[in-house]
Amino acid sequence: MGVVIHVWGEAGSGKTALAVRISSSLSEKGFHVIYVSDRLPRGVWGNVERVTFLIISEACVLADLSDMIESLVNPRTRLVVIDTVAGLFRHLARTAKLRLLPVMCLRLRRLAAEKGVSALLLNEAITLEGEEKPWEGNELERYSDFTVRLRKDDGKHIVEGISLDRFLPREALDALEVAA
Repeated sequence: MGVVIHVWGEAGSGKTALAVRISSSLSEKGFHVIYVSDRLPRGVWGNVERVTFLIISEACVLADLSDMIESLVNPRTRLVVIDTVAGLFRHLARTAKLRLLPVMCLRLRRLAAEKGVSALLLNEAITLEGEEKPWEGNELERYSDFTVRLRKDDGKHIVEGISLDRFLPREALDALEVAA
């Protein structure tokens, strides 16, 4: 069974670096990854032979995003990365966002339960009343099995030099089939 993991943090905290590392690791092991973003992620990629990139630049495409993801899933697919949820959905009108975000999350949960495909929902931090919170955090946490917060440490990405088991619960790593 797959899991849905909500990973949030400020810009530069290592969310994309973590997703790139997990995606590359899965690809090197022969698994397929679907990476959804509004831009091609930077970073040091290893093997991307089995990584399908969906670059979403139009709001109208978001309505079809769940269908596109499901159409790309194959028996070797282990992970769907959404980088970032805020980047893809923030420009939508509130009513469209309230309709499309839960649909996507529910379909990712179904993929996790029925096909063993895990999801990493990368998300940005926002400041509300002086406190950092994840963008649409309540909505995303409702559909997630785990929530992980990343922070910067002296301006460095905290992913560097630290094993994945420091970031994700063992159950999540087992579901992703990533050796920590």
